[in-house]
Amino acid sequence: MDRAFVNELSEAGDGATIVAAIVAQAKALNLQIVAKGVENETQQQFLTQLGCHKLQRFFVWQTAHCSENCSRYSRSHQYICQINI
Repeated sequence: MDRAFVNELSEAGDGATIVAAIVAQAKALNLQIVAKGVENETQQQFLTQLGCHKLQRFFVWQTAHCSENCSRYSRSHQYICQINI
């Protein structure tokens, strides 16, 4: 899911409804759901409750060399890191 939709979760309006509809459609099609651009804990909790499979979170894992991020992920019990080159 593009970060433009995730950003709408922070603003007043129909953002949550649109995101919920996207997640429901992806589930109906048996697709893995990756939400990009998660910036805060509120967005993370909402997306997790909806059933998003993966979150890309700049507020936790800022941009770094891939080996550095992989090392961070491998130390965490919540994440798995695999790079296929």
